[in-house]
Amino acid sequence: MDSDKSIEDSFQQSNTLVTSVIAPPLSFQLADDLSALSSSALELLEQHTASNIFLNKDWFTVLTEHALTADQQPYFACLNDENNHTIAILPLLSQPRMQYGLTLRTLTSLTNYYSPQYDLIYNHAQINHAAGLTAILGELKKLTSWDLIDISPLKPTQLEAFSQSAANINLFATPYWLTDNYYHPDLTTYSNYLTCRSSRVKNTLKRKTKKLTKSHQWQIDLYQSGEQLDEAIAQYHAVYNESWKKSEPFPEFINQLIYLASQQGWLRLGILSIEEKPVAAQLWLVANEHAYIYKLAYDEAYKAFSCGSILSTFLTEHVVEKDEVTTIDFLTGTDRYKADWMSHRQDLFGVQFGNSHTIKGLIINFANRLALLKREFMCQWSKRKKEA
Repeated sequence: MDSDKSIEDSFQQSNTLVTSVIAPPLSFQLADDLSALSSSALELLEQHTASNIFLNKDWFTVLTEHALTADQQPYFACLNDENNHTIAILPLLSQPRMQYGLTLRTLTSLTNYYSPQYDLIYNHAQINHAAGLTAILGELKKLTSWDLIDISPLKPTQLEAFSQSAANINLFATPYWLTDNYYHPDLTTYSNYLTCRSSRVKNTLKRKTKKLTKSHQWQIDLYQSGEQLDEAIAQYHAVYNESWKKSEPFPEFINQLIYLASQQGWLRLGILSIEEKPVAAQLWLVANEHAYIYKLAYDEAYKAFSCGSILSTFLTEHVVEKDEVTTIDFLTGTDRYKADWMSHRQDLFGVQFGNSHTIKGLIINFANRLALLKREFMCQWSKRKKEA
């Protein structure tokens, strides 16, 4: 068992690092950068923009160039057809990780703090999700260059799909809860949306807006593109730095995402200013009849005016009435206030796979099994205690 070499050392140092034949006519390749991908793979990533703005070539370009640390290396696990055209891609990230006191060679989903969604990218006309995912996981299972695979975030149906594909190849899967996703589907008009909000929320909005208007001059500016974009970005960072949030770990990622969103027509960047001072900022992305609330912050010195709520109301009305979105999505986060603005909540999960070909991978699988058994025992014990 090989548990000492890094993932990079275990692969040949070339653009396309691993190539193997699965079962004719399919083949597998592992590329170490977007630039190493074939034209068909890049085309598949570009085509995916139409269905998911967080899983496409532009998104991964911005993420890999502006939001990775020095010890992180992206990989793209590709499944190819008989003509060597890529029909499925699983974007991955190699990085060291500590778990159970062990330093592990880890392959994670190509996601981080900035990534709200993840999945297999595949050509629907040539292969289905289950077949593509099972084939790629099966090839990764053969490698001894990793100890742990950790995939997140996953919606419940995605968790089921990843777990089933792992079961198909006898790869032990350990699911875990990650965070919440609040969202509001089936939107028709802003008035209907507002009707569904609680009286407490509506009264607070009315009272705070009146208070702000009575005491200050204020305005909201909405940026979607144009020459003032650099100024808007500076205002966003100024507000963020005065908020309760931790410093932006990769501020240039946010800048480049805003530029990309502007080019693609996704950008809805709202800035609320009081006496010409930016005090609240929200970055929303609009595509495919969805509005994604990506980033928000407000200056805590102006907390008494609920500037964030006033700005949220403005942007909600805009995306529903002007952009005609049918869903607003808060993406990730357990903040309870989101329940005031959204109608639905779902759990988001992660799933781990230990490598049975490495000592550390076996230890991880054993430890994860024990953790699952302990969790099940505690649930049963709690249930019996309540029934007693």
